[in-house]
Amino acid sequence: MAAKVNEFKSKFLINKSIELMEAGTKQTKALTVVKLIQKAEWSELDILAKELGNFIKRGYGNSVNVKNIFAAKESELDEAIAALSREALRRVDLKELIEVSRNFKVDVKKHFKITEDYLKLYTKDQLTDLGIELKIDGPGVELKKGEIISHILNQKLKGKVPKIMI
Repeated sequence: MAAKVNEFKSKFLINKSIELMEAGTKQTKALTVVKLIQKAEWSELDILAKELGNFIKRGYGNSVNVKNIFAAKESELDEAIAALSREALRRVDLKELIEVSRNFKVDVKKHFKITEDYLKLYTKDQLTDLGIELKIDGPGVELKKGEIISHILNQKLKGKVPKIMI
């Protein structure tokens, strides 16, 4: 009997909560945080713990639990949702990431900057081709890869974006 009553009670609480729920409230934000944490894979929990470290350190216990989350201030819930969203963004495949980033107004032509880390992705021959594509004064073919990278970085690169990045 208790199992049937508990099932009935669960349905009642769900249905009544849905009926009374208002979008954009502290409560809906708290529930969002709860569900995002619950849906995290075990491999993500360490990262989430670091991301939510400030949230936890504000006195909501050593672990994030439903009671503590609902006790948080709305601004803290906003921060927690942002932290969880940042982590979710790291797990989106490239096709979806392109669409998501558009919604955040990311413009590769405007925001991308050629860096040493980016140039290290290329082989020596590819760097030479990249220099030609970007209309950069060509470095000598006899240069080593690191020297070619230095040469490219010493050029005026503002507004130059490789086609492969667009």
